[in-house]
Amino acid sequence: MSQFTQDKFTDAAIEAVASAQAAATAAGSAVVDPLHLLVVLLSDAEGIVTQMARQAAADPATLLAAARSAADALPTATGTT
Repeated sequence: MSQFTQDKFTDAAIEAVASAQAAATAAGSAVVDPLHLLVVLLSDAEGIVTQMARQAAADPATLLAAARSAADALPTATGTT
């Protein structure tokens, strides 16, 4: 199995992952969950995920709201290290 490294991703993908990491940290999450990435991807009104949702006759705003709600319900880390 090959290992994924940053040089195998597009700049947009690297930015999306970095934004998901920032969102997870801001939310107090100890891990970056796929939901954090989904929120970032659906937040881009012209992005591929939003376009795919529209093509599938889904409302991107509704999906984004559901993804945010689910991400907000994830466990958070508290305390000191």
